[in-house]
Amino acid sequence: MIISKYFKRYSLLFFTAILFLGIETFADLMQPMLIAKLIDEGILKNDMNQIFYFGSLMLGATVLGLVGALMRNWISSHVSFSFAKDLRGDLYRKLLTLPMLKAEAIERGSLITRLTSDVSMLQQFVNGMMRIFLKAPLLAIGSFIMVYQLDRKFVGIYLFLVPVTFVIIFLNLKLGYPLYKKIQEVLDRLNLRTMAFLSGIRTVKAFNRFDYEKSQFNRISGDLKDVTTKTMQTMAIFSPIIMFLINFGIVVVLFFSRKWVSQGTISVGQVVAFINYMTQFYFAMSIISRIFNVFVKAKTSDERIKEVFDSESVDNPSYRDLGPLEGGLTFKNVSFHYGQGQAALKDFSFSIKDKETIGILGATGSGKTTLVHMVNGLLSPTEGEIEIGGMKIDTLSKKSLSDHVAYVPQKSILFSGTILDNLSFGKRGLEEKAYYKALEDASAGDFIQALENGIHTVIGKDGVNISGGQKQRLAIARALVSDPQILILDDSTSAVDVLTERKIKDSIKKRKVTTLVVGQKITTVMDMDRIMVVDQGRLVAFDTHEVLLRENDLYQAIYEAEFGGRNHESYTSK
Repeated sequence: MIISKYFKRYSLLFFTAILFLGIETFADLMQPMLIAKLIDEGILKNDMNQIFYFGSLMLGATVLGLVGALMRNWISSHVSFSFAKDLRGDLYRKLLTLPMLKAEAIERGSLITRLTSDVSMLQQFVNGMMRIFLKAPLLAIGSFIMVYQLDRKFVGIYLFLVPVTFVIIFLNLKLGYPLYKKIQEVLDRLNLRTMAFLSGIRTVKAFNRFDYEKSQFNRISGDLKDVTTKTMQTMAIFSPIIMFLINFGIVVVLFFSRKWVSQGTISVGQVVAFINYMTQFYFAMSIISRIFNVFVKAKTSDERIKEVFDSESVDNPSYRDLGPLEGGLTFKNVSFHYGQGQAALKDFSFSIKDKETIGILGATGSGKTTLVHMVNGLLSPTEGEIEIGGMKIDTLSKKSLSDHVAYVPQKSILFSGTILDNLSFGKRGLEEKAYYKALEDASAGDFIQALENGIHTVIGKDGVNISGGQKQRLAIARALVSDPQILILDDSTSAVDVLTERKIKDSIKKRKVTTLVVGQKITTVMDMDRIMVVDQGRLVAFDTHEVLLRENDLYQAIYEAEFGGRNHESYTSK
């Protein structure tokens, strides 16, 4: 289990907790024996000295057990919550390094469940293991030894009960594992449904789909109720069965003890002690049954967390952090497949000079976004090589790549916090004038200065309190803050007007940075140095606007569809 990775870190505290647990268990095991002595040597003989003596020993054992329990609880709580903190932090850091496709393959609801519910389940297992799980076998074994010391007549009952009890526990484990696994899977679906609703709440309101969303949520919630109820009902069978077996053993002993006591082969105190040890044995077996239930849950959570940890990270220690590179870009026979599906890009080969501005034009689904995602390292080529400034992209660390390449996605994502917090995602620790310069170049300076608190204005999650055009301009400013060698604008000016778009492009040109502009309209890319025309994952043309308009049929069709002409219907992917 993943717990073993953290064992060395907390091994000293772990064994200290076990030491106090052993002291507590020893005190518990001494109590029935002292009760037997109190009855036989004190009460039955009416000897007050013996009553006081053994009563004092019982009180001392109780205090000893109390100290052991308090120290064990304090240490186990500290260790388990520290373990959960470390595990959650390591898991979150791992998520940050996952390749984009792998991160998206694990549904968001499932990722949240793994970071919260699954980590908490392992934390409970670690806590229980130090607090009570290890006490159960110690108590079971100890009670058997003490019964053996009392009188061997009682041993046969133990030898009958122990194997039967473990068979029941094995069945508990066998039936419980798939059921608890199913609970976590349904919980994933519930989290995913909730996140989908919250993310698209505006769309739900716009189309008045509350009844549909409610029915979908209730259906999944009902599935969770059904599988949880089935699991709890199935698991609830075993504890009463174990209790019945233990009580049956006590009844058998009481039945025969009448004869044994009258014959003088055992004492009344021994019978009372045996009943107490049988009660402790039942307690131990009940805990062991619970242990297996918790273990099954923890094992399920452990496998789900390990799936994330076992995934290959984007970075590895051999990747290099490099200083400034030229912004030249080269694709050599690059192809890319999403899983086993059709190729999204096929045999791309081109070379872009440093500080050149490039437009990427094509119909929806032609592969434009896939292309730029490989430039910024979000995707890795299935075949071929990519070079930036003469360096192979697969030898650069993620940090080095993000220092050289800035990306503005189609959907501008902003985070809760101030505007400055969002700009700092591009680069932290700059003077405010550097952030304002980026805002000016993104044509966002005017509306930022009009705000009462300027760049210290708080915006809501995903920028809910600003317009779409303002979000796009802030996203562009965030990219410009890092002063990149390559800037990618993935259809990221769709919500701004033509004049503002022109100002942004002019400001970027003054920065003399290699720029890739993705667009579906010729007006977005026609003023670039060169334009790529992409169709069905292939690079069909790469030249200036004038040459393409004269020589490329697809470009001509797009142009005429956009500006009017006889080929208006021909703007489709051929």
